[in-house]
Amino acid sequence: MWIETEDIYKDRAERPDIFDLNYSGDLFLIKDETKGNPIGESVCLKPKMYSVLPAEHDSKTPETEADYEKELEEEEFRKSQGVKNWEKKHGIQKAKGVKKCVVKRELRHDKFLECLRTRKLTRHDMYGLRSYDHQIYLER
Repeated sequence: MWIETEDIYKDRAERPDIFDLNYSGDLFLIKDETKGNPIGESVCLKPKMYSVLPAEHDSKTPETEADYEKELEEEEFRKSQGVKNWEKKHGIQKAKGVKKCVVKRELRHDKFLECLRTRKLTRHDMYGLRSYDHQIYLER
């Protein structure tokens, strides 16, 4: 499904009953995850699996794994200093049931677009600790 609008903020003003940003737990209402920043592009593959890019996002993505590791180190430093820049550069990616480290390292907006356009599934191994009958197991 493809929805296109000229001005989402104008549509929001015309229909405040649908676009209520004071999310109170009511069904079918929109929650503002970008904290008032305009959305440039979004890809919604299924419920609770989506990617959102802000309007002023930085389209430069790291080329190599070393560049990506360096960027993560810089981001950790910025977080320790109280600066949150990751969402401004790379947007917001959400995937229910997928570990946060996999979402942050593997799932980017271009992967969501590729999956939407080619209908190709993306798989990634995740490991976790589970307890069955008071025994701890490493599960994939």
